[in-house]
Amino acid sequence: MENTVVKILVVASVLSPLAAFAQAGKTAPTTATYIMKEDIDKVGATEQSQRTRDENVKVIDLGYENFAVGIVHRASTRTPAPPAPAGGGAAAQAQPCGRAMAALPAGGTPGGITHDFQTEGYIITSGGGTMFTDGYIVNGRHNAQDSQGGPNGPTCGGMAYAVKKVVVKVGDVVIVPPGVVHGWADIPDHVDYLALVDPISLEPVRRVDRSGAFLLGELPILLCFANWVFHVPIRGSVALITGLCALGSLMFAGIGLLIGSRAQNTHTVAGLVNAVTLPMLVTSGVFFSAARFPDVIQPLIKLLPLTALIEAIRTVMLDGVGLAAVATQIGIMLAWGLISFVIALRIFRWQ
Repeated sequence: MENTVVKILVVASVLSPLAAFAQAGKTAPTTATYIMKEDIDKVGATEQSQRTRDENVKVIDLGYENFAVGIVHRASTRTPAPPAPAGGGAAAQAQPCGRAMAALPAGGTPGGITHDFQTEGYIITSGGGTMFTDGYIVNGRHNAQDSQGGPNGPTCGGMAYAVKKVVVKVGDVVIVPPGVVHGWADIPDHVDYLALVDPISLEPVRRVDRSGAFLLGELPILLCFANWVFHVPIRGSVALITGLCALGSLMFAGIGLLIGSRAQNTHTVAGLVNAVTLPMLVTSGVFFSAARFPDVIQPLIKLLPLTALIEAIRTVMLDGVGLAAVATQIGIMLAWGLISFVIALRIFRWQ
């Protein structure tokens, strides 16, 4: 008993900093960042000869997201724009977005855009004009390409309707959340403005990165911990165990995406996650055997995604069976993952 306690303390002393490091991800800055007016003016001066230009002055890595400060220049809308260059094949292949209609209604405002993820704050520093916001876009085109100078992430652009038009001048501030239509209806001479951008979703942590970090980092540690401290045998193929864990990660990613597609805010997400996970944690054999539950609900328990994952891993580890012996559990996990992903992708909306 004393030897086991010592082992647990030793492993815990190793795992604690590793877990803290894994959770921390990137190191957050501990000092303030100053962006001087001279730096902003230097970037802004390079934009004045162009009709439209968005240029980042500084991008600050906060560890959990980036925060960008840029300067934007817009020339007069009363001057005819130069003809578009030939070769617009990429634009023709853009995905439709906004409200779909057979034909554009009358009374629209051209040049409306929405950013899928990005929140923007504008501070007018020079010039001014009539800005339009809100409303909706009809028969828009979705563009995932970043604009030259500074990334905006995936954007929907097209004819806007039911917009609100406001004349803005030097010193005015405009905040545009993701999915909100915005653009310029009239710029008599020019307008320059600072753009404070919170592009939290422009560099998302990819699911493959998280799954890879677990499979390459945490999983070997957990297996070694179970074997060394609790003498849990690993009789089956480690590659098969790793594959089952990867499949389980993808399955629950699909379930998580489905939950997120129906949630209106973070508070709703927490409630839905608890409603989905708590029954599985109680009945799937995580804390005590699923066999203790009444026979009448055993078929339902067997179909739960967590039950399939636990039974598959447990059978491979303890009994040393191969792929064929856990084919049923793999089929259940594949069904949960595929169905969840398909439904989530069909009903998910950013707005």
